Amino acid sequence: MRTVLLCTLGVLACSRTNDFDRRFEQAAADVPAAVLHHDGMGESMGGNVRGARAGRDHVPDPRLAALADVSRVVRQNLAGVKVCFERESVAGRTQGGKAIVNLSIAANGAVSEVRVDAPDFMGSELPGCVRAQATRWRFPPSKSARAVSYPFVFMAG
Repeated sequence: MRTVLLCTLGVLACSRTNDFDRRFEQAAADVPAAVLHHDGMGESMGGNVRGARAGRDHVPDPRLAALADVSRVVRQNLAGVKVCFERESVAGRTQGGKAIVNLSIAANGAVSEVRVDAPDFMGSELPGCVRAQATRWRFPPSKSARAVSYPFVFMAG
């Protein structure tokens, strides 16, 4: 429904939404989306989100073994991301949506850059809050720097 509505507003908006959805699906092909819930506020995004469990946050195991350490760090830091979402939900600024957290991870495990792509949360503080959280994450050292796109689904309801 959201895509149809945006498409009626103009081709540019439709193109951006479709591009985001395509990138979200690409990211989710390697790492299933982390799902966060905020109970008691509005409608949920729907019950057919892979890995979603009613009332429980969930970080599924990645499909690629090479990303197991990334999922582990996301799981360890999920509480901080949830605080960002709950703040927005309680303030009534969001009902839920999807985001992609794009991380540049240095060989020493430090996060060197974070970009949060979240068209469902335009006008809210969620992307900035998640970016601030992710900048502090620490990954195990590796042989080289790497870039990872991690999908998130935020559900209110």
